[in-house]
This record gives sequence, structure tokens and C-alpha cells, in this order.
Amino acid sequence: MVYVPEYAAEEVLVKPHDKYKEIRDISKIISIRSGYELKEKWYKDPEIYIFSVPVGQEDRACLQFQEDKEFVEWAERRDLKQERIWDSLDEVLGSLENARDSPEDCEQIKKARDYLNDLIEREF
Repeated sequence: MVYVPEYAAEEVLVKPHDKYKEIRDISKIISIRSGYELKEKWYKDPEIYIFSVPVGQEDRACLQFQEDKEFVEWAERRDLKQERIWDSLDEVLGSLENARDSPEDCEQIKKARDYLNDLIEREF
């Protein structure tokens, strides 16, 4: 099976260089330099930001962000399918941690196994 991303319209993820993570307004600086509006911090990593870009201009915006090598480490389109996969893996890890903490609870182990089987069989 070939992975086909499900890109969010009008959204780009941007990661500033680590050396700027202590600067509280780094997202505003990047916004001013790029001309794109900050939407919010990304829920998977608070050091990554979601910027709003015009529909159909997502790839162009990524390139523009990447050209700002002084402040931007990377920029890419937001892949909602990938996020769902990561969320499912987080659920599996949570079940495995619960099973580890209470090994006598076979239900937690079955739940983790079922999550993994579902992940393997499911197409996001």
C-alpha cells in the first residue's frame, strides 16, 4: 500500500531553530518576516506552529518559510492522516503502559493487541 497524505488546506507547519525556542515571540517574528498569519501552536509539539496560508499556496508557502534559514529549521504541509496515525499510536502506548503497570490485568493487554491489529488493518 502506498501512503497518500491528507494535507490540510490553508495550513503549514513551521519549526523555528532550537536556538530561538526561548524567545517568546518567535512565531510573531516569523509571521512578520513571511507575511503569513500565525494560526496556533501545533498540539503535537508546542515548539511547532501552524500558519494560515492562502488555499492552493501551501507548497509555495513552505518554500518561502524554508528560505528564511536564519529563523526556520523546517516547514511542511500539515498531514492530517499522519496525525491520526500518531494519535492511534499514542493510544496503543497508553494501553501498553497500563498493562505494564498492572500485568495481572489481561484486559489491558488484549486492548493493546486489538489497537495494534486495528492499526495494521485500518486505512487512515
